[in-house]
Amino acid sequence: MDRPELWAVGAFVLAGLVIPYYFSSRSLKHAEVRTGGPGWNFCKAFAILWTLFMGVAFIAAKISTSAIVSKASSSAEQTGSAFISGIGMSMIFGLWFFVLVGVIGMGAYLKKATIVEIGPTGALAIPARKSPRKSTSDQ
Repeated sequence: MDRPELWAVGAFVLAGLVIPYYFSSRSLKHAEVRTGGPGWNFCKAFAILWTLFMGVAFIAAKISTSAIVSKASSSAEQTGSAFISGIGMSMIFGLWFFVLVGVIGMGAYLKKATIVEIGPTGALAIPARKSPRKSTSDQ
């Protein structure tokens, strides 16, 4: 493992695609309903996950910024650090917003209102085999 940072980036990107795929295609439990089709459900799950990831990035950036501003020795350095961090926060917000609008727009294009799945589905729809038990009347 020569470059562990690339493995971290790869795992992060892969998680951003695998988790929405799982939520859009998993077996539904009893009385669960999923509408819109797989494309819409993938985009919806990705939008939720993207919002969570960017929320964590925003909080981490705020913590980092507060540490930098507190280390500044003069008021000019503090003002400059606050100004530059404001630009950085705006860039994080813009990245979140434009990706979110694109994904939700693509999901709306892929949405099929006629597809409605009602649980249980998949392996959960197969009735479990009952093990033979002795009833109380057999004794």
